[in-house]
Amino acid sequence: MPCQTNPQPTFRVSLSSHENSREKITPCSPTKRALARYMHEKDGFKLQDIGNELNIHRTTVSRNLKDVSVTGNPYLWAKPTKSGRPKRISDAVMTELINVIQMGQAQDGEDARLQNSVSGSIECWFEGKKKEEEALFDASEQAEEVGVG
Repeated sequence: MPCQTNPQPTFRVSLSSHENSREKITPCSPTKRALARYMHEKDGFKLQDIGNELNIHRTTVSRNLKDVSVTGNPYLWAKPTKSGRPKRISDAVMTELINVIQMGQAQDGEDARLQNSVSGSIECWFEGKKKEEEALFDASEQAEEVGVG
């Protein structure tokens, strides 16, 4: 009878430790959710690129894009069993949202203030457009007067 040796102990990775090592879905502000949708639809970014730009995981981007497309509102989460027609956010609202973000007025956690800021900045944008149009109209009138005179 051959001598039996103690077998080497085998270690198995438990399921719980495997789950802990998996990347978690990170929370994402409504500002980033709206921006992710804009980048995906208008600029054609891939999920990984959007995640790198906004510093969130690509699975978070995917889930957020689904939520925003179902609800039409970056402040609402889609219910898992709810399916509906996607609603589009208007380009004017998205442009203003991006402008507010680029000006540095929006940070994570300031989304309630951002909503008021966006509506105020839209009004300012329209006033600015009116002033630009008036200035162009005045300049064209002056050019006509000089050309005629």
